[in-house]
Amino acid sequence: MDEKDVEKTTFIGQNMEIYVDDMLIKRRETRDHEPNLIESFENLKKDNLRLNLDKYVFGVTSEKFLGYMISQRGIEPNPDKIAACQAM
Repeated sequence: MDEKDVEKTTFIGQNMEIYVDDMLIKRRETRDHEPNLIESFENLKKDNLRLNLDKYVFGVTSEKFLGYMISQRGIEPNPDKIAACQAM
């Protein structure tokens, strides 16, 4: 991570990452995900924070986040961002 971005990033436990106003709640095992979501939502509620549910997706195996694809395989380039290079 670039040093200038460290102050904009919050790691809340090992399963939640927040960058400015983007939040990622992650877990490798599906069975563990629901308790993590509940805990995260309780923490947000305790701090009087609200979510715009139109901007959230739940239960996906991969998703675009901060310009990258995040999945169980790890962090990969966003295919939309590298399409021009691949077409060369």
